Amino acid sequence: MYLILIVFIFLKGIIKEVVKMVFETQVYADKDELRMAVEAYLNGNHAEYFSSFDRTSWLPFYEKNISSEVSIFLVFV
Repeated sequence: MYLILIVFIFLKGIIKEVVKMVFETQVYADKDELRMAVEAYLNGNHAEYFSSFDRTSWLPFYEKNISSEVSIFLVFV
């Protein structure tokens, strides 16, 4: 239970920071730009976590856990 909460809080923090980064440079970002922003943020701030993914596991994880949340945050900013 606590692990799920920790992961949820961690992902929400990532989403918040990425939205701030993206919104500073552009109001409308497409899906690829958002994914690249998340990847850049993770690579710069959580490299060990990001490097634990290979390409085949990263994309489904991103789509399931981050993509829709980032898009929703941008709509409400």
